[in-house]
Amino acid sequence: MRRVALLVWLVSAPLWAGVRYNVDGGNKAQRTNVEAFLQSQTLSINDSLELIRRRSEEQANKALEALGYFTSENQVQVQRDDQDLSVRVHLNPGKAVVIHRLNWQVNGAIKSDSDFAALRTKYPLQIGGVFNSEDYEQLKSAIDNYASSHGYFDGHFIKSRVNVTLAKHQADIILQYDSGERYRFGRLDFVQANMAIPLVRDLAKFKSGQPYTAQKVADFSQSLNQTGYFRSVLVTPELEQRHNGQIDIKVSLERKPANIFGVGLGYSTDQGVKGKLKWNHPWVNRYGHQFNASIEASKLEQTIETEYRIPIGNPISDFVALQTGYNRQVDNDTDSRTHLITLLRQWDWSSIWTPQIFFKTLYEDYRQGSQNASTLLFMPGFSVSRLRSLGPQADPYWGDSQQLTAQVSSPLWFSDVALTKIKATTKWLRSYHRNRLIVRATGGVIIVNNIDDVPASMRFFAGGDQSIRGYGYKTISPKDSAGKLVGGKYLLTGSVEYDYQFAQKWRVALFYDTGTAANDFSQPLYAGTGVGIRWLTPIGPVRIDLAKPLVDGSDSWRIHFSLGPDL
Repeated sequence: MRRVALLVWLVSAPLWAGVRYNVDGGNKAQRTNVEAFLQSQTLSINDSLELIRRRSEEQANKALEALGYFTSENQVQVQRDDQDLSVRVHLNPGKAVVIHRLNWQVNGAIKSDSDFAALRTKYPLQIGGVFNSEDYEQLKSAIDNYASSHGYFDGHFIKSRVNVTLAKHQADIILQYDSGERYRFGRLDFVQANMAIPLVRDLAKFKSGQPYTAQKVADFSQSLNQTGYFRSVLVTPELEQRHNGQIDIKVSLERKPANIFGVGLGYSTDQGVKGKLKWNHPWVNRYGHQFNASIEASKLEQTIETEYRIPIGNPISDFVALQTGYNRQVDNDTDSRTHLITLLRQWDWSSIWTPQIFFKTLYEDYRQGSQNASTLLFMPGFSVSRLRSLGPQADPYWGDSQQLTAQVSSPLWFSDVALTKIKATTKWLRSYHRNRLIVRATGGVIIVNNIDDVPASMRFFAGGDQSIRGYGYKTISPKDSAGKLVGGKYLLTGSVEYDYQFAQKWRVALFYDTGTAANDFSQPLYAGTGVGIRWLTPIGPVRIDLAKPLVDGSDSWRIHFSLGPDL
């Protein structure tokens, strides 16, 4: 009973109201490590000052030993001020322990693995260098991690020892590792019968007998999730049942419900409040056909879209789709009703670029400026795009995207107008520690005799959150004799933004945007600049920008609000 009472008393012993650590002497790396060790200790207000001094001295010694200084003589002073405690540590690291011998031996199949050989060079353990126990432990962990992720499941250290001779300030390191054989992929076992198996089996980029890598298993799991067919995906290597040098892969799939409905609500300064209804029918039949429909509505624009998709090979990127859409837009000097039918073919051409060819049928009844017209166009075309990113999908730290689209209309195939429209976009994101640079550019051209022949939805306009900040949404374009916007043949915009992360969930931004939408480039480019704040959320940054127009704008500042990933 006394033991229990004593334990409760120790656990509940009060702590100091404030503990201040002051570390001097040594170099920056030594001081930083010592401070980290000191702050990791828990000090009770009931501890004597001598006990606190001894514990702090032990922590300082351990911190320096981790960096290779085993004979340090550190001075620790402790002062008490009511409920506060001050601990001052003066470092005298002494002479560093250097690596005298390095016995590095590798046996087994991993010995001929070139990637593993490169791994060894990343860790600075070398004869004559200061012995750093953190580097030593990291190398051991890296070896274990590499082995387990590349199929060396029987790998183990035969010896892993460090002998330190304090009198000579020397360390002898012995690292002997035996990987055993490298396991290979075995069977791909689907747990339950599922009509999706023939469609998704080829998403596995490995075959039986090929060397095992955890990355290929992870890629397979990700691809299964991206198909949109499944509620849950579990891909597991059967490590405990490995046999004859092979690892079987177990796949458990749970199909999504027959119908999935979604409701969304958003806001941007370009379009105001926007609502969205979605219907997804992920399994139309046993061939993996999918159907999607959506309705979006804001004050300025209303859209209805449907898509029927038929997989040809890879259901993620190799398919035929029939898309239909209706769009009503009333904004500035535009009032249009657009009906669109698109037949699209996308290929799994490469792991980098995604190509598409399409045939669009567009009928548009519109008023643009002082012009009222209706147009019927039949347009074959193509698109090629690429998206690369590293980091969380909602907030990547590196990446870029590119897209090129071209479409042609001609009376030769019964269109009302002969025109060619080409548009290219690119965006680059690079980060360094807390610093972040975002660069984007857009260029477009419509080859046509008269801009009045082009439907309003196909003309170029600039300005807004994703274009040139400081100007209203689609307010930059040529104007007619009545001063109304008519849209342009050419589009050119560019932006440079610098972000700095000053807190865990917050960034501040500086930006400069420029460009125009025009029928010629006789006028100067528009430009806007300003500052912004970024709040990082699970669905992407919330952006609030305060922008000032620099050319042909008022002196007032404009607020821009948007939400979503930077790529």
